[in-house]
Amino acid sequence: MLNNTGLDIFISVCLKYVNLNAVRYEMEEDSLMLEFACNGSLSLDDQNQFIEYIEGSLYLFHKLGNIKSDNHKFVFREVQDITLIRIMMDLHLTSAQEIDLIIQLTQEYFNDKMMLDNEKLDVESDFTRQVKNNLLKKVSQESRPLSFVAYRQQGRVVVFHQ
Repeated sequence: MLNNTGLDIFISVCLKYVNLNAVRYEMEEDSLMLEFACNGSLSLDDQNQFIEYIEGSLYLFHKLGNIKSDNHKFVFREVQDITLIRIMMDLHLTSAQEIDLIIQLTQEYFNDKMMLDNEKLDVESDFTRQVKNNLLKKVSQESRPLSFVAYRQQGRVVVFHQ
């Protein structure tokens, strides 16, 4: 059975946030990966401070909402003086509000280093509904588990399925 909530979150995140380099949605596991690109390298200490900042903020978010969650995984990868920050999460345990918070906190933390696609998309509900319908049609034709990956470039979101 398709999880429309996970697909809705994937589409919303892809279209809404210019500070994301890539987004990956694994339908079978109902997991989401957010990827940010920052100029320069991050030391191990910088990485740990960032993780503590996010986890501390999420702890407060969960405490205030009386939510139990501890399902985030952080991966840092350096590619030619650019640091890719990947945050993976289980959508069974993560709300759309929590994802918004993670994205906003990451943007604030790396404000001066974040690589942004400054081209804005004109996203209306009809457009997002059409994107979702196209993805659902494609998914219904496939018999194997799928994942979707979206990349942002010059105001466009390119979605691939695997």
